[in-house]
Amino acid sequence: MREGNEVLMEAVRTVRVLLVDDSPLTSPERRKRLEADGFTVLVAGDAAEALSRVKASPPTIVFLHLSVGASASFVQQLKADLNSRHIRVELFDSYYREGPKQPGLRPVARGSW
Repeated sequence: MREGNEVLMEAVRTVRVLLVDDSPLTSPERRKRLEADGFTVLVAGDAAEALSRVKASPPTIVFLHLSVGASASFVQQLKADLNSRHIRVELFDSYYREGPKQPGLRPVARGSW
């Protein structure tokens, strides 16, 4: 947008995140959701790949799925390295389970109480 001789620019901050998820069913959906929220998303399928991605291009934050094997050692190695100890790690678990749906609670109209 130009006003006179001034050029007004809006600063765009891109936050790069690393999604560490070993589920081929849910990983693409999580990536799309993060990208829709404006993040630049790198994906790793296991802890070893995640460590190599962190060393190659450090993200601002790591989203780590708890089902990833060696997730505890990944966090320990990440925090032990002076170049990556500042990176925030968010752990998450899946409420989506592979396989048949489990019976659960269903909404009931308030008048039916």
